[in-house]
Amino acid sequence: MDHTALSAKVKAEGEGVIITDAMLEGCSFVDSIDELFEMEPDNAAGVAGHIFSKIFGVKVEQSQCDGFNLAAMEWSGTVEGYEFEIIKDGDGWFIDFSEA
Repeated sequence: MDHTALSAKVKAEGEGVIITDAMLEGCSFVDSIDELFEMEPDNAAGVAGHIFSKIFGVKVEQSQCDGFNLAAMEWSGTVEGYEFEIIKDGDGWFIDFSEA
């Protein structure tokens, strides 16, 4: 998928993605959403990369977590040049992807 097509797909489908156990299936960084509470930055980057790959069907070679606030349950960084934010909101976990 070229950059223009991927950017359009990220814009259309990248916001408010609900993180579920099914979404995390096959992820080598966490086994279930119950483990998201205690993620280190490297794990958050890996989770974001795993979900990005699942949603957008691209191989992820670069992901990094640039900021996190464990007390607020927020992690942010980049995956393949796109920004991500993982948040806990009420009873659910969400991830947003956007252009950097």
